[in-house]
Amino acid sequence: MITAIKAVPYREMLAYKNKKSDLQGFINKFDRVWIISITNPDMEPLFLDEQRILNLQFDDDEPYNSKYVINPNNNNEEGSISVNPRSPIYFSKEMAKKVIDFLLMADTFNSQAGYSKDLLFINCMMGASRSGAIATWARQLCEIDYDYFKQLNPQIVPNSYVVRTLNDIYSNIDDYIQEEFPSAKKLSP
Repeated sequence: MITAIKAVPYREMLAYKNKKSDLQGFINKFDRVWIISITNPDMEPLFLDEQRILNLQFDDDEPYNSKYVINPNNNNEEGSISVNPRSPIYFSKEMAKKVIDFLLMADTFNSQAGYSKDLLFINCMMGASRSGAIATWARQLCEIDYDYFKQLNPQIVPNSYVVRTLNDIYSNIDDYIQEEFPSAKKLSP
């Protein structure tokens, strides 16, 4: 069962991948590590897809707020805000389903395998918005103590669009689980 969730920036997940993480002592306290790695659409994923790794690629943006983005390559003397050079890729319901499937698989696998103390390690570029949204949502699903979660993740500022999209799927979670995982437990009261 997932007992802790930690959202981190890209550079920290890269250090973990290369076995140079400052968090290695913390990570070693867990039986297993499950990873959700979020990168921008124009980047290569950090990991190959494996059983305990979910790669997602989407922008830290919302459909109603995507006309302008900060462009670090803009040499415009009037400012650093310019029209987005490509269409943004938003967090979608399909991605939300992948997150839910991944979390349910982790819970089911851990229960069957006898693991009792797992870490969900989530990254995005800054470790705050996209990863913060999925971490916040997963905290509720995994029933992790709020104070402990905030102690591990003081930097997060969840992307509200990602949270809303997950909640849209979650509002019908029991129907979804019964369709996708007939032997899974019922989550709603």
